[in-house]
Amino acid sequence: MSLVAFRHTVLFLTMEIIALLFPLFSSAIGYGGVRNSDVCQNSVSGTRTILLRPGKPITEQIAKTNTTYVIEDKFDLRGRTLTMPVGCVLYFKGGSIRNGTITGNNTIVKSTGSGILFSNVNLKGTIQAEVGYPEWFGAVGDGYADDRKAVQAAFDICATVILSGNYLIRNAPFDYSKYNPIPDNELDYYLDLLTQKNKTHNSELTPLALSSNKKVVISGKLKAFSPLGNLIELKGDNTVITGGGVIAGCGIVNTVNIYSGKTKYAVTNWDAALIYIKGSNNCVEQLTIKDPTNYGILIDDYLSNGNEICNNVIGGGLKAHTKDLKSCSFTVLFGIYAKGTGTIIRNNTFKRLDGKCLYDALYCNYTTKHVPAPGERIEIHTIFDNNVVEDALEHGVYAYASNLRITNNTIHSDLTSLQLFNGGQIVDNNILNCNEKSSGIYVSGENQVITNNKIYNVGRYGIRCAGYYNGSCNYDYVANNYIEKKMVPFSESQPKTTPAITFESTAFRKNRLHLNKITCENNTVVCKGKSASARTAPIIGLIAVHGDHNTTIDQIIISKNTISNSNVANNIAITLNNKNVQGEALVEGNKCVNKCPIITTTPGDPVVRVKGVRLLKLHNNHLEQHGDSGTAFDLRDVEKAEIAGNTLVANLYARSVFYTTGKDVSLDIDGSNRINGHPAEQIVTIPANTTSATTVKFSLPQNRWDLEIIPINQAAQKAHSGNPLKLLKSDEFGVQLYHKKPTKKPTKYRIRVKYK
Repeated sequence: MSLVAFRHTVLFLTMEIIALLFPLFSSAIGYGGVRNSDVCQNSVSGTRTILLRPGKPITEQIAKTNTTYVIEDKFDLRGRTLTMPVGCVLYFKGGSIRNGTITGNNTIVKSTGSGILFSNVNLKGTIQAEVGYPEWFGAVGDGYADDRKAVQAAFDICATVILSGNYLIRNAPFDYSKYNPIPDNELDYYLDLLTQKNKTHNSELTPLALSSNKKVVISGKLKAFSPLGNLIELKGDNTVITGGGVIAGCGIVNTVNIYSGKTKYAVTNWDAALIYIKGSNNCVEQLTIKDPTNYGILIDDYLSNGNEICNNVIGGGLKAHTKDLKSCSFTVLFGIYAKGTGTIIRNNTFKRLDGKCLYDALYCNYTTKHVPAPGERIEIHTIFDNNVVEDALEHGVYAYASNLRITNNTIHSDLTSLQLFNGGQIVDNNILNCNEKSSGIYVSGENQVITNNKIYNVGRYGIRCAGYYNGSCNYDYVANNYIEKKMVPFSESQPKTTPAITFESTAFRKNRLHLNKITCENNTVVCKGKSASARTAPIIGLIAVHGDHNTTIDQIIISKNTISNSNVANNIAITLNNKNVQGEALVEGNKCVNKCPIITTTPGDPVVRVKGVRLLKLHNNHLEQHGDSGTAFDLRDVEKAEIAGNTLVANLYARSVFYTTGKDVSLDIDGSNRINGHPAEQIVTIPANTTSATTVKFSLPQNRWDLEIIPINQAAQKAHSGNPLKLLKSDEFGVQLYHKKPTKKPTKYRIRVKYK
C-alpha cells in the first residue's frame, strides 16, 4: 500500500470513530442533546429526542412522529399554527412558545419547572400533561390579575394541576368591590348578564370547568371575582380537589333597597356555588371553602352518586358579623347542598369563618327531575359522619331527602340542629348543643331511627317525630338518647312546655297520622331549671304521643325511659283524639322522678296521661311526684287498662295518686302496685276476742275509692255473713278495720283498694 493510500485509510477510520463517539462527547460536556436532525434514542419514552435550534422556525423543526422535542429557547409562532405530528412530546427546559396556535395530536407536554411555557398561544387538539401549573399558561398568582384563562388551560391540559399561588378568577362580569352597595335595579341588570353568560359556554366569563379523571392540588388560594356565578364547575367523574389551600367566594352582597333606601343583605344569584358538581365519584378534601354567595359546594343532580366531601373547613358568607336573625333573614348560605345519592360528607368543620354567617351546614334535596317515588327511594342519599358544626344560624342539617345517615357529629345551631323531612333516616351518636329557643332533632316520616344521641340545653323539642308531609310515624324508633331539657320561663315566643320527645300529627297540614308501631325506649330526660308555665296543649307531655281525630293506631311502646325533675305534669302522655278508640299502648319500666312541685298553673294534671286507646298496659313503672297538685294517672277513653307492678311515691294531700277514667266507674288496680311504700293489695289478720280496730296502711287520697274485702280463712268466711268486717275510719295513715262482735278465732282477709 502506498503512503498516500495509507493516509487516506487512516483519515477515513478516524472520521468514522469520531462520528460514532460524538453523541457521547456532546453529552459529557453538557451540550444538552443533539442538534436539529441529529437523533438519539430516549431511554425513558423510547422515542427519539431532538433539541430545537433557536435560529430556525419551530414549525420547520417539528415534523417527525413519536419524537421528544426539547425546548430550551423562546420560539415565536408569529401567528402561525404548529400542527404536531402524532405521539410527540414537547419537553420544556427553560424555553417557551408564544403568539400562535398549537394543534396537538396525542401530544404530551413536560417541563422541568413551573415557569411560563405558552404565552398568547391557542391550544387545540389533543394535548396532555401528567402534572402541570397555571403558570405554564401565564398565570400571575398575585390575587389581583385575572388568572381564569391560565387556570382553565391547566385544567384542560393537565391530569394533575398544582395551584400554589393566589389566583383571582373572573367568573362573572360583576365586581362587587367596585359596585357596593348595588341598587336592586342594577342588580337585575347584572343577573341578566349572568344569564347570557351561561348560554355561551366558551365565553371569557364562564366559570372554571373541570372534566373527569382530574386532580387539582390547591395549596394557595382560588378566589371568585364575582358573586354572580359558580367558581368551579365539575361536570365529570373521578376528579379530586385537594391540597390544604383556600377556595373563596364573595359572600352575600350588601345591597340597597331602592324603595326604602335601607341597607339589606341579598342573594345576587340563588344558584351560585364555589364548587358545582354534576357527576359521580368526585372528591373534595382538605380545603378551606369560605364565603359562598349561596352554596359552598352544590351537588346538583339526583343521578350524581358517590361524591365525597371530607376533611374541609366550610363557612362564612356575610360581609359583616351578625347573629341577629332579623338582619340575616335569608334562607341561604349553605355549606353543602346535596341532591345526589350516595354522597359522603365526613370529618368537615362548618363554622362562621372570619365571624361571618353560616345558615345550614348541609341542605339535602332531590332535583325536580328524575326524582324517585317515596317507595323507590331505597338508596342512601347522604352520609353525614363525624363533622363539627360550630355555630349554624339555622340548621346543622336541613333535608327534604329520605335515607340519610347522620352519625357521630357535633352540632351547635340556633334553630334546629337536625330538621329532616321524609323517612328512612338514621340519626345515631350525635352531640347536639342547643339553646332555649332551639330544638334538637325534627324528623317527619316513617322508619326513622334516632338512637344514642346526646342533646344538651334544649329549650324546645329534644326529639320531634311528626307526620308533616306523608302523615305517618310508622315504625319510628327513638332509643338510648340523653336529653337535657331547659325549662324556660313562660313567654310569647314560648307559650307552652314542649315535650323532650314527641310523636305527633301536624293537624294544620290535615294529615292522617298513622301509628302502626312506634317505639320510645331507654331514653333519659333531665330537666334543668323550673318552668314558669306548663301550658302543654296541644302537644302534651315530656314523652308524648299526640294525634288528631284522623289518627289511626296499632301499637305504641314507651319503655324504660327516665325523666327527672320536670316540675310540670304529663311526664308521659298519650293523647289520641281519634273518634274510634283503637290500638294498644304499652307503658312499661319507666322512671319519672319529680322532686320539684308541680307548678300551680296545672292543678290536677297527672304524671301519666293516656287518652284514646283500646288497651293500655301500664307495667312496672316508678313514678314520684312530690308536688302539691296533680295526680298519678289520668286515663280517658281507655276501654281496658292492665295496671301492674307500678311503684308510686306521691303527696296524699295533693290527690296525687288519683286514678280516673273520666267516668263514674271503678278502675281495678292490680295488687302488685305499691303506693308510698304500701302494696295496693294486702293480707290482713284481725285478732280474735276483740272489737278493737286494726289499722291497715294504704295510701288513700281524698277521692273516691272502695275496698274489696275477700275472706281467705274459715273464720273469716264464717263471720262474713253475720259479723262482717267494718270500716271505722280512714285518713292519710290508712284505714281502721274491726268486727262489731268479737270472733273466737282470728279472721284473715285479702284487702285491695279499688279507685273510682
